[in-house]
Amino acid sequence: MGTKTFNNYEDLLTFTRASKGHALRPVSYGDELVTNGTFDSDTSDWTITSSAVLAVDNNRLKITSTNAMGAYQDITTQAGKLYRFEWDYTEGTLAASSVTVRAYPSGDFSGESNDTAASEGYINFVATGNEARIYFRNDGTGTSFFDNASVKEVTFDESDGTLTLFEHPNNVPRVEYDADRNRLGLLVEESRTNYISYSDFSSNWSTNLSGTITANQAEGLDKTQSMALLETSGISSGIFANSVNRHTASASGETYTLSVIVKHVAGGTQLRFRLEGTAFTGAIQGMAVDFSDGSFVSNSNVAPDAYEIKSLGNGFYKVSITVTTVASGNIIPVFYGNIAEDADFYIGMAQLEAGSFPTSYIKTTGSTATRSADVASIPTANFGYNQSEGTLLVDFDMKYDESGSAFPRVVEIASESSIGDRIKIQLSENTEVLAAQAYVNFNVQGTCGLGSRTGGSIDSTKVAFAFKENDFAASDNGDTAVTDTTGTFAPSVRRDTLAIGKQANSATNILNGHIKSIKYYPRRLTNAQLEDLSS
Repeated sequence: MGTKTFNNYEDLLTFTRASKGHALRPVSYGDELVTNGTFDSDTSDWTITSSAVLAVDNNRLKITSTNAMGAYQDITTQAGKLYRFEWDYTEGTLAASSVTVRAYPSGDFSGESNDTAASEGYINFVATGNEARIYFRNDGTGTSFFDNASVKEVTFDESDGTLTLFEHPNNVPRVEYDADRNRLGLLVEESRTNYISYSDFSSNWSTNLSGTITANQAEGLDKTQSMALLETSGISSGIFANSVNRHTASASGETYTLSVIVKHVAGGTQLRFRLEGTAFTGAIQGMAVDFSDGSFVSNSNVAPDAYEIKSLGNGFYKVSITVTTVASGNIIPVFYGNIAEDADFYIGMAQLEAGSFPTSYIKTTGSTATRSADVASIPTANFGYNQSEGTLLVDFDMKYDESGSAFPRVVEIASESSIGDRIKIQLSENTEVLAAQAYVNFNVQGTCGLGSRTGGSIDSTKVAFAFKENDFAASDNGDTAVTDTTGTFAPSVRRDTLAIGKQANSATNILNGHIKSIKYYPRRLTNAQLEDLSS
């Protein structure tokens, strides 16, 4: 068969996610690739498109043009590498909505581009060749101003990297870390929608009892994800979502999770988080958090079904509450003061999503947005898979819906065309039982139950599962191996894909957690070895 050489997991991995996605991880940047990006004296190294006029104005690039004209520069890149394009923008006679910035990873105007509003301030893109093109464009007649244009290569997970809530482009896998820089693993999440249209608090938030909200007041965990300043002046002083930032539940019994990132600035340290509206028939659901230590504080609201307060480092916390509707009607996110004194907070990245637990941030800039599911797999041909016997060892964590009916996969070996012959480690949501199983022609042949879980989440857990004809066994976290000594396990060419955190033939039964490591052994290890490896 020969020797296969892979430099890292991404060389092995087949991965798609047809949308952007955020994850907290160390980020480093390479050398500056833009020439004359600060426009100190002239516009050299920038090319005019058609009849646009370029000039330097107070050390900024001034673009004067008619429709769809501007300036671009070609930069040297390497195919497959990730780059960050940043700039500063000042509105001229054209409104911000009439100015566009683009990055062409192919190096000319003929290829697919990454577009965003000029006020956005950044684009992350994967180069497709040895040259990329960056482009500032006026979409109407008038002027716009740009400065500090920069393109640098992005590298992840280096020891000197800055912990950043980084926006990963389409089809770029996310390896996530916690606030202490511990590597959690490959993030695999289902598709979710953020129903808050202005997640940066730039519009459509109303004030209450002297509360104020001012957008773009501080850098967040990513300097281009700006935080708003929320100022409260007593109990119930704060902000609430108006009609654009609300969502309408269609029936009772629907579960939603509200999350937001907060950092205390000054004054009182408590802030209240709640959901209200006709979907709750007056029974306001929520809680407060004391940001002096990130602790839960009860208040007069009905307690949420669940909550989470997670430190992200440098004083930032992600707070989430999960509630269930009691009627059809609107759902109103609210952020209020909780004590009778002035209190100031940075707040940003608000998200309201359908589901019993929070997922990673989905950015919105004027309308709801959906993040696609993470779809990851490895062909078994890439690691010398043995069809007759073997052992899987996986280290993972997950979140799940305790009242759900899905079967979140940790890992599954099957075929993308058929799951009749498969090996899987999964959780049954309705019974909360974790199990390792083997199937032949859609019939269970070996099954090893690993006990029930509770609480809607599984913390970091190791499972070792061995499979062979009439000889199946599994151990989790070093416990005594559970065995099944009856069941066929005929060789099958249909076990050609190792699906990671999902069902092999579809983007369903998603893990909603992290895969820290997967190890495969082409033989059936002993029970003692299973217990040792999973401990």
